[in-house]
Amino acid sequence: MDPENSNPAEIARPYFIPPAVDFKALPAEVRAALSDVIEPAYKALVLHADSTLERLAGVTLVFLLTLEVLDQFQLGREFEEAVVGNFADSEKRAKQIGRHLRLIASKQTQLDFLFKLRNAKAKYGRYFP
Repeated sequence: MDPENSNPAEIARPYFIPPAVDFKALPAEVRAALSDVIEPAYKALVLHADSTLERLAGVTLVFLLTLEVLDQFQLGREFEEAVVGNFADSEKRAKQIGRHLRLIASKQTQLDFLFKLRNAKAKYGRYFP
């Protein structure tokens, strides 16, 4: 998708994104990530979930994906600073990278849970609401 031509009004807004967030004011790369990554995940994992439990697991996963995308954008900015020789905030950058890696681990845990839930539902479907 072309980030410059994406229509922010058409993005399905996850309920955890505050209404005051103006999609039009976000950088084009963030808008593109929201429409290309977060929105499809939100639709598939939350809006089209088969059960309440899957919807809850899905919204947690989408929330973690959203944080991951925002972290990636921020880390990209930090990378840009490092490339031009600004290493003054290397400790801050290391903390951000550590946070990002913990976020990825949390996301993987949630993804594993969602897969196990779906496998259990496929196997024991009549016992799931």
